[in-house]
Amino acid sequence: MFGMLDYRAHKLYWLLTRPLALAILIISYAIVVGSFLISLEYAQSFWVRLLVSIVSLEIISLLFALLVKVLGFALEKVFYFLVDVVPAEDRSREEALLVLKFGETMRLNFNLMNRPELFRETESERFIQLLNRASGWILRILRLTGVFSTSLLVSSPRERTEALLFEAQERWQRGERVKEFLMNDSLGFLKEQGLAAGRFEQLLSSAYARSVIYRYIVLLICFAVYYWQN
Repeated sequence: MFGMLDYRAHKLYWLLTRPLALAILIISYAIVVGSFLISLEYAQSFWVRLLVSIVSLEIISLLFALLVKVLGFALEKVFYFLVDVVPAEDRSREEALLVLKFGETMRLNFNLMNRPELFRETESERFIQLLNRASGWILRILRLTGVFSTSLLVSSPRERTEALLFEAQERWQRGERVKEFLMNDSLGFLKEQGLAAGRFEQLLSSAYARSVIYRYIVLLICFAVYYWQN
């Protein structure tokens, strides 16, 4: 076992988990195609086939998700056995483990919570870029094209983050606890400022929701190609 600072350990963790992440991605879409082929085998009409494919997709995906969870748990235990994750930049042990898993975004998040007086403009800009990237390409395209009204896409990550950064630093200067504000009161603050994300934006900001949308798009493409050729 050897010690490593949390943000450096994240790079090693990222490299070790990439093959598993790639395999999970490939198998996830292979399950979609497999569910489509199952529906062709056991049903005749379009609507019955669609229903069979959806049911089989959900069941197989659930079983696969359980397997991934077990593998992920085992990989984490092996990593923790080999590497002693050392908290850096005034982080707690629990915060260091989150930095290990989620990297720079979580690191900057905790830096803002724990040391707002040291959160410089370059860090703020990088934080905004990471949050915008994490929201997914669908939302980024919609924001750029202006397809949806502000009732659906209330504000950009830049507007929200800049407002939170300014408020956090103001509270720090008044001697208030920034961490409690960001953890417990930030959503209420954004609602007061009219910057809270709408439900549609919250949905598309979820990585899980996006993965479900992508899988069903692939499933519909499979049906479209099959019926177009037949």
